[in-house]
This record gives sequence, C-alpha cells and structure tokens, in this order.
Amino acid sequence: MVWPGDPLRLELPYTRMAMVALAFVPRPENILAVGLGGGAIPMFLRSVLPDTHIDVVEVDGAVVEALRRVAKPSGLLLLVDDVHRVDGASLEMLAGVLATKDAGVALVGTGDVDAVPTALASLPVTVLEGLSSAELNALLTASLGTSLSPSLERAVGDRVRGNPAHALALVRLLVAVGVLQRTEEGFQANGPLSAASLPQDLGQVLGARLELLPSASLRFLQRAAVEGSLFSAELVRASLLGTEGAEVLDDAEWVVSVPRQPGIFRFTREEARQVLRERLSPMQLRSAHEELAETLEREAFASEPAREVRVADHLLGADAPGAQAACERAGDWFAARGEWRAAVEFYRWALGREPGATAAVVRWQLGVLASAARCLTQVEPAAVDGLVTPWLDRVSVMQTPGTWAEAARRLAVAELKLGRVADAEVRLSMAQGPANSDPEVEALVLGELARVREAKGETTAAVELLARAFQRMGNRAARAPDFYWEHYLLLGRLQQRLGQLDRARVAFTRAVEQARSVASAVGQARALSQLAGLRVLAGEPAQALAELERALVLADQGGDAQEVARIHFNAGRLLVAGGRVPEARERLEQARERARVAGWREGEALAAQVLGTMEGRAPRR
Repeated sequence: MVWPGDPLRLELPYTRMAMVALAFVPRPENILAVGLGGGAIPMFLRSVLPDTHIDVVEVDGAVVEALRRVAKPSGLLLLVDDVHRVDGASLEMLAGVLATKDAGVALVGTGDVDAVPTALASLPVTVLEGLSSAELNALLTASLGTSLSPSLERAVGDRVRGNPAHALALVRLLVAVGVLQRTEEGFQANGPLSAASLPQDLGQVLGARLELLPSASLRFLQRAAVEGSLFSAELVRASLLGTEGAEVLDDAEWVVSVPRQPGIFRFTREEARQVLRERLSPMQLRSAHEELAETLEREAFASEPAREVRVADHLLGADAPGAQAACERAGDWFAARGEWRAAVEFYRWALGREPGATAAVVRWQLGVLASAARCLTQVEPAAVDGLVTPWLDRVSVMQTPGTWAEAARRLAVAELKLGRVADAEVRLSMAQGPANSDPEVEALVLGELARVREAKGETTAAVELLARAFQRMGNRAARAPDFYWEHYLLLGRLQQRLGQLDRARVAFTRAVEQARSVASAVGQARALSQLAGLRVLAGEPAQALAELERALVLADQGGDAQEVARIHFNAGRLLVAGGRVPEARERLEQARERARVAGWREGEALAAQVLGTMEGRAPRR
C-alpha cells in the first residue's frame, strides 16, 4: 500500500518487518520483491538502495513459485508481523504454501492471539508475556549504564506493562526533565513517583520529549516527518521559509544519516515520526504537503528518486487541485517499470469517484481508465470488468466516443486474455461505431477483432481486418508507440500460418524496424524471434540461432521474462536437432526456470516435457 501524502511510509507492519533483512545484507546487489507492499516496499528500497537491481513479482502464482524456489534446498522462514491484519488473498496464498508437502517453508507470525486468521488456525500458537520488572531493569541498565531503584523499577514496570521501548523512552524523558537523577546507587527520583503520574503510552512519552526541543528544531523535524521515514535534509530545508532547525540533524536520538547516501537521513524511531505528524493540525499538515510538493517540482530536485510518485503523494495529502494529474504521472512512472498494481492504485486516485462536469475532463478520465485497465490486465485480468464497466455505464458514449471506445477495447483485451472470445467480440463490435471518431482507436479496435478471428481459426479474415487497420491509420504517427510493431508482428504470424512466408518475412522485418524506431527492445526481440523461426523453416539453423541470440540480449534488456524463456526454449530445441545435447539441456533448463519466474506455466511444462524426453533417450549404463 502506497500511503497518500507520505511516499516512503511503510504503513503496514509487515512492510516494516521486511526491512530487518537489510541488517544481515546491508548492500544487496539484487532484490526480488514478491507480491509485497503494492509498491511501498520497492519504492522504499529504491530510495535507500539506489544502486541495487530490484525485480518485482506480483502475480499470485509467480509469488508462490518464487517462495518455493527460494526455499530450496535449505528452507525458508517467513516473518510476518501483525498476521491478524493480513488480507484474505495473501492468507490463502500463505496457507497454500505452508500446506504443500516438502515445500520447506515455515512461518513465524506475531499478532492478536484472539484474532488468529482461520486460514492459519491449525498452526501452533505461543502466547508471549511482556518483560518482567526485573528484565526491564536489566535492559535499562545495559542501555543506560545505571539501574533503577526498587521503587522506581516497580513504578516504571507497572506503567509500561512489559514494553521495553516504552520503558527506555520513559526513563530518558524523566532524566531530561530532571525527575530522575543518576547516583552511585542508580537512578533515583527527586520525589514520590507512581505509575499514575507517568505518561500512559509510548506516544505520550515521545510527545513530551519533543516538547523539550527548540521550536525551530521541532518545526524541522515535523516537516521531515511529513516528507517520510527517510528524507533529504536539503529538500526539507528548502521547503521551509527559514533555515533554522537543521542542527537537530546532529541529535541521534531522533534522526541518523543513511550510510553511503550523503544528505539523506532517517528517523531512528517510526513512532516518533508518527507523533510529530499527529501534532500538526489538519491545515498545517496540508500546507506542509503542498510546500514539499512545490519544492520537489523545482529543477534543483529533478534527480530526486521517484519524484513523480512523491509529488503525487504530497498533493494527495494536501488535497490540492493538481493531485489527480500528478497521480496519473505517478501511475505512468510505475507502469514504465512494470509495477502494475502500484500503477493501478495511482490511476484509481487520478480517476476520482465520479465523472467530471465537462466533456474534456471525462475524456481525460477515460484515458486514465484505459491506462489502468492495461496495467490491471497484466496481473489480474478478471478484475478489469469491475474497474471499467461502471465507468462505461455512467458516461454517455456520445459525450466522448473515441475515449469510450478505447476503454471498451481495453476491457475486450482482458476478456481475450481470459479466453472469453465471444464476449470480447461482442464488446469490440459495440465499440466500432464510437471508434469511428478517432482513426487510431478504430485501427486498434480492428486489430483486436483480428485477434478474435485468429482465436476462432479464421486466419484469412484476421489478415483482412489488419489490412483495414493499417489503411485506417494511413501515414499517421501513432500515439501508442507500440502500435505498428505489434500489428506487423501479428500480421506476419498470420501470414506464416497461411504459408505466405515471403510476406511474413517482410512483416517481421518491418516489425523490427518499427520497434527500433520507438526504442522498444521487447518489440525487436519478439520480431527477431519470429524471423529466427522463418530461418528454421528455410533450413538455416545456424542463422536462426544467431537471430535468437540477438533477440535474447534485447529481451533481457527489455525485461520481458516470458520472451527470454521462449527464446531459450526455441534455442534448446534447435540444439537438440543439431545433436548438441549438453548445450541444449542447459538452454532448456534455463527456459524452464525463466518460465517459472515469469509465471508462464505452459512454457515451464513444455521445457520440462522436452527435458524429460531427452532423459528418456539418454543411453543407460
């Protein structure tokens, strides 16, 4: 969950718990984030580890497979804080992984003993009590170098109820305000001290401690707290009218510098940051968000990590007029990185709840809706109907026919992905009329109808529809950068199926050229793979392998895991045919592994099948 107005906030406890791993591996080269945080965890990690390569896997099946793979051969222990707050889908996934025989996955979860989720009810439960007074005293002695007197030990123990963080903060507060004095016998109170006279909880203790700071330092910390758990001192300073207060950066009780990131600091205690935010009035909080957003948008801060997302979060927190447009930019930022769920979340915020008052606003909203549907199709196509249909029902098709048709087309794409060919055909047919108002949208609708015909085995009709799509575009430059290479790729595949190999070669070559012209490594990789297939049909296996190697480099560059798996599989089959068995086995094993990571079950099964056939043919000794 990405928190509005606080871009680097790890709001849910399990997201904070995940950061414990950095204590063991402070400078990881690679991180695989599997279905965690909806964007919060990857974004936080990018801010503290700018040089680390981070991959995000969000499809449930891929998450399960990733967990099982990491668990081999030595096992995997999952630590989940506040397990009673985990969402239902994640609980089902966890329960399924834990129930799998020989999975090697174990779970340690903390939470409310009276609210253990039903899905995990079969697991053993251990009830942990708070620390005793004696244990707290030992902890305080080790931390502060001096023990508490017996009466003070009882008073503190009764108030904090075994919470060590509360106890430590409380004693530090009492020392700071002069209630406690350090003596040779230990800490002594200046007068009678009872549990009732002490702050009730950790938040109250921290609030009282903050009251002792100079006003400028408090103001600086409050602005930093609004910026996030981590913050740039220069950004915070620039967002304030004055420059005073930055001396608090030298006070390790509140903030510490982040190693190897000059000028970046983090709060030593998340509770303190929350107390600082809560002390701001609603008007002060909105003003802080707005001033931080305005500062981030200055040219001096253009290189700030995830700037688009942070600006959107701050504008949301300020409830500012530009929040919706900023959320669209944040969604585009996430979508460009393949973080589909986080992109959808920001697109939803951009959409708002109701259609706008003017045709121009509605047109923009439907464009955002189409972007959201495109991203959601990548990870949860079944959910696209619930996202798109309510908007299509509330917006008059006559008001903005072109964008209405494009949103309907995006829904049809999801239906095709789910195998609902008839539903997709009906929806596309309904969209054809409104699409007439925009040549590119009409061409896109015709292209999807061609895919419907392909799915129905009507190849010639599909080619005719594509010809109409290209004709409708004329010589126009497409707004969608992938339009031409995607449709040339589809055309070539259909022509190959019809036995028109020369025409297919021309189409695939044009797809390569169009993909190169828009800097699409993925498009080039896919088109080169198709050209390699034509080389095989022409009896040129060496040239086919060379084409596949070029395609592999581009697919890796573009981050297309499924295409990488497909290329390894095709290369493996070619090597088998050429009698190069050890090389073939290596490529097929890579294909199986990459397909598993990508969640491409069919590819994984195909690679496993060929490997099994090879093992069966291997001579036995």
